[in-house]
Amino acid sequence: MRRPGGLRRAAITSAAGALAWCATTPAAVAHPFGDPQSAEISVTPQGLRITWNAAVDDLGLLAAWIGASDGTGSLMVFEDGEFLEDESTELPGAQLARAPQLADYLLDRIEVSAAGEVCAGELLHVDDVETSGATLDFDCGGPVPAADVRIATLTDIDGTYRILAAGPHGQGHLYSTVAAVHRWVLRDAPVTSSPGAGAAETTAPAAGPESRAHSAMTQLGSIGVGVVVAVGVALHVARRRRSRA
Repeated sequence: MRRPGGLRRAAITSAAGALAWCATTPAAVAHPFGDPQSAEISVTPQGLRITWNAAVDDLGLLAAWIGASDGTGSLMVFEDGEFLEDESTELPGAQLARAPQLADYLLDRIEVSAAGEVCAGELLHVDDVETSGATLDFDCGGPVPAADVRIATLTDIDGTYRILAAGPHGQGHLYSTVAAVHRWVLRDAPVTSSPGAGAAETTAPAAGPESRAHSAMTQLGSIGVGVVVAVGVALHVARRRRSRA
């Protein structure tokens, strides 16, 4: 995992509705070679559903980047780019969930189109992004046989971030600044129930960073050695963090 070369510790505090950084900037704690972002893609009766998630450090970085502040005086503490839960009064996943800026950011960085038409998206209610991810539903006017999905989350903060995505029929893709759009084949894919319509056929409990990395390795192993190396680094970091807990 890449370490910032200068300042090793920083605190992010929100007060009076404004977010202030103590002696650092958001880019200073970016660590794109840590646990990977994930995106789970499934089919709905109206079109497509995407559930996005990231490591807690990156969620904290995103909270600062988009100005996710509710004026409660909450504090998030980082050291060497890693989020220190025990010293923080606010978990970034919960802070992001309350921030109206989250929907604007995700709908700007995640886009879906089918047959040349843009599918309208909305962010579903979430209580904690870290535990359940942020789920976006895209209305394409009904089921579509294929869709072009653009995912560029966090790459505006640091261009070396990657997103490991998994979809129907065992499909996978490694999103990056040079591969930000991918076509997903959705024909004959299982359909996920709409919110409130009962249990979703394809919905599973949110996976932690290590589980996401294992899943990504299985589904994306054919993409190339670079993916395996990146996921291997993520697994190492996840195990190291768990051993320190």
